[in-house]
Amino acid sequence: MAGIRKTATAAIVGAPAWGNRTILANQNHFGDLVVFDDPITLDNNLHSAPVGRAQGIYVYDKKEIFTAWLGFSFVFNSTEHKGSINFAGR
Repeated sequence: MAGIRKTATAAIVGAPAWGNRTILANQNHFGDLVVFDDPITLDNNLHSAPVGRAQGIYVYDKKEIFTAWLGFSFVFNSTEHKGSINFAGR
């Protein structure tokens, strides 16, 4: 996919017919499907050592307002934090 950086942690993998997969669609991003794989750290510093990953999808599901449905997991894999938590919903 053109325009996607190799270091990106999220990517548009589906878009409506009028959209594309390099930028979010107009009108509240309706129809875009995005996957992500982000590091989880113990503080707000992006350069801190990760203790896990936030991995999942979100889809912008309404034309009238800006809203999304989410499905994702927190996967902990450090020496002190192990296991996973799953989330789904609006």
